[in-house]
Amino acid sequence: MTTLAAQIGLRASDWSALALGHGFHATKQGERYTLSEPVRRTVLDRLLALNHQRFAEEVKAGLHDKAAKKGKAQSKSKAASPNPAAPAQGELIKPPQLELFG
Repeated sequence: MTTLAAQIGLRASDWSALALGHGFHATKQGERYTLSEPVRRTVLDRLLALNHQRFAEEVKAGLHDKAAKKGKAQSKSKAASPNPAAPAQGELIKPPQLELFG
């Protein structure tokens, strides 16, 4: 994330008190321009908490109903089963008509 985009994101999410510590830092992929490690962990912790909060709100709104999931899973399994009326894969490609080339 660029510094400007990061600042805009922080203002939008009310995390403006967080000093990002942008700079070149050692990562598993080598030295990269990124957030400092303590800030990266703080951001990930806050995002995880926000994810849990949003999920709880979705559950409360009934968006993660187990019965609805069960119905979706059954419809997916039906869609995944092969269609017996469909032609076999070998029948999709027809051999060349030699009289056209001869």
